[in-house]
Amino acid sequence: MRYNTKQQEEILEFLKNNKAESVTASQIRSGLGDNVGMSTVYRCLDRLLEDGQITKYVTDGGSARYEYLESCKTEMCFHCKCINCGSLIHMDCKELKTIASHLKSRHGFIVDAPRSVIYGICWECRKEN
Repeated sequence: MRYNTKQQEEILEFLKNNKAESVTASQIRSGLGDNVGMSTVYRCLDRLLEDGQITKYVTDGGSARYEYLESCKTEMCFHCKCINCGSLIHMDCKELKTIASHLKSRHGFIVDAPRSVIYGICWECRKEN
């Protein structure tokens, strides 16, 4: 049986407090201060991923971003990522669930919704243009 380390609890708390956005490992380390090293951050993130408490997104540039999984209220929560400002928007939408259902029934493909990201431009960025 595994136990939670103090650092792991601090990282999870940091992610819970930053539910509005996904964050990088460097942002987590900066938020926790100098008493936690990067290798500890990555080790704890790996454990939290294994335990299903957080999710990981890899951006187009190849960098990883992490998010507290309960930011999504349902199993079929999709994400829209703004290519302009980088914001990640949670979408619990009936129509997207219909698309996922279609993909499963017609094409045999099961969507991993919490890890699915649709790229575009958010409302705020569109208003600015």
